[in-house]
Amino acid sequence: MKVCLITGAFPPDRCGIGDYTDRLAGSLARLGTDIHVVAAAGHGETPRRLFSVHRVVRRWNFAGLRSLAGLLGRIAPDVVHLQFPSVAFRHSLSYTLAPAALRSKGFRIVLTLHEYAPAGATSRLRQLAMAAAADRVILTNPEDLALVGRRLFWRRDRLHTVGIGPNIEPCGGPAGRESRRRQAGVEPGSTLFCFFGNLHPGKGVEELVEAFAAVGRSLPGSRLLLIGSFDPGDAPFEQRVRRRIDAAGPAGAIRVTGFLPPREISALLLASDVCVLPFRDGVSVRRGTLLAALCHGLPVITTCPRTPLPAELAGGRLILTPRGDSAALARAMLDFAASPVSAKARVGTGGLARRFTWDDIARRTMEVYGKL
Repeated sequence: MKVCLITGAFPPDRCGIGDYTDRLAGSLARLGTDIHVVAAAGHGETPRRLFSVHRVVRRWNFAGLRSLAGLLGRIAPDVVHLQFPSVAFRHSLSYTLAPAALRSKGFRIVLTLHEYAPAGATSRLRQLAMAAAADRVILTNPEDLALVGRRLFWRRDRLHTVGIGPNIEPCGGPAGRESRRRQAGVEPGSTLFCFFGNLHPGKGVEELVEAFAAVGRSLPGSRLLLIGSFDPGDAPFEQRVRRRIDAAGPAGAIRVTGFLPPREISALLLASDVCVLPFRDGVSVRRGTLLAALCHGLPVITTCPRTPLPAELAGGRLILTPRGDSAALARAMLDFAASPVSAKARVGTGGLARRFTWDDIARRTMEVYGKL
C-alpha cells in the first residue's frame, strides 16, 4: 500500500503534529508501507528517513492546493492522510477545502483531527467541514470522538479513535543524572521539578511559575526546568512569563532550556524528580508530553481531566489538581517534595508502553486504511 501523509510542518520545524507525523510515518514504513510525506517548503534540511519527504508546498493557499493535487497525481497513493491542525496552516481556507477537493479528484481521504475539544468555535466549524468531506476520520481521544460524533451523527460509522504516542522516548539510562542535577543547581535531597512542552498560554506556564514561587519560599533548594521554547510569534506572552520568572525567586531557580534535541530532553526528564503539566483545559491522552513523562518513569502533577482517563493513565502516578488554580498546584508540589523517598521512586512503564507504542498506533491506523 502507498500512503501519502500531508502535514503543514515537519522536522526540523517545531511542531508537535509534525513530530507525530514523523513518528507515524516511520512506524508505517517499518510495517512495509510505501510512505510519502508532503510538507511546507523551505524550512531547513530534513535528515534521511525510511520514507520519502516532499517539501514542496510554498503556501497553503489555492495555488498550493493545486500544487499538492499535482504532486499527488504523480505519486498516485492508495490513501491520502491529512493532519490537522498545524502552525503552518493558520487560517487557510484552502486546506479546509482540501478533503473535498482531493476526494473529487478520486483520492481516498483519511483525516486526523488532533485538537477538536480545545479549539474555538471557528476552528471547530472548519474541522467539522473537513470531517464531513473525508472518507474516514481519526480522532486521537474519546472526548473528541464523542463531540464530533454528536455533530456528524450520520457519519459515526466513519469515525475512529487512534491515540498518539510519546513524542520523546527514553534515550539511555541514569548515567549522568547527578551531574545534570548539579548543573541545574539542585541541592542534595532537594526536588527538581520539570515542565516539558512548547511554552504557550494553554499549557498553564504562568500558573506553574506562580506556584513554584511559593514552593521556592519553603524549599529554596528546589529548582524548576521549563524544557521547551516560546512561540516566536507571541513575544508579549514570553515577556510576561520572563517577568514572572525574574520575580519568582533567586536567579537560576527557574530555567528555560529553549529548543533541545530529543536525546537532551530525555536526559533532563531522567534527571528530574517529577513533571508538572498544569494544562488549562485538563489532562488528556492527546498530550504527547504527558505520555513522554510517564514513559520516563516520572510521576506527573497535572490538572483534572474533562473526561475519564484510560486505566493505564489513571493510576497513582498522576497527582491531579484543579484547572487554573496556582495555589492548589503549589500545595501539590510541596506535598510531593515532602513525601517519602519511596513514594518518589520511578516505576516500570510496561503497561503504558504496550498501550501507547508507535508500532501499535501504526497497526491501528492501517486498520482504518483497510476500511476504505
